[in-house]
Amino acid sequence: MKAFGKEKPEKIKQIIEDDHRERINRAKNAMENGADEFELKANEHIKRRHFMSQYRPPQYWNFKEDGPEDLKVKHVLRYNANPIECYSDGRVETVIQNIVEIGNNLRGYEEIKWNQMFKQVWEIFEKDYKNGQQ
Repeated sequence: MKAFGKEKPEKIKQIIEDDHRERINRAKNAMENGADEFELKANEHIKRRHFMSQYRPPQYWNFKEDGPEDLKVKHVLRYNANPIECYSDGRVETVIQNIVEIGNNLRGYEEIKWNQMFKQVWEIFEKDYKNGQQ
């Protein structure tokens, strides 16, 4: 969520929702057949996701849905996702602290490796974004 900078939570929520709708519309427009059924199914998933989101952090972090894969609600970034609030025993803070320390050590002592890893991760997200634009 840090990538959103100082945006207010409701603004972040709207950005995510708008992106999700845009992806649905792009997918629908690319279809020759079944576009209306696809949109109905996608809207049903949105309703289910919104219903589940009201019970999410801090009550629980994620949920597992049973059933055929094509009927499951796809993961969508949540504006209020915060795993630290879900696990008060400190395990998440420990993992995040370790990741930050590894990143700082790579940046400070292995700058070439850090830059290479950063570039490769960026390329993964960029490719995923571009694939979603089609």
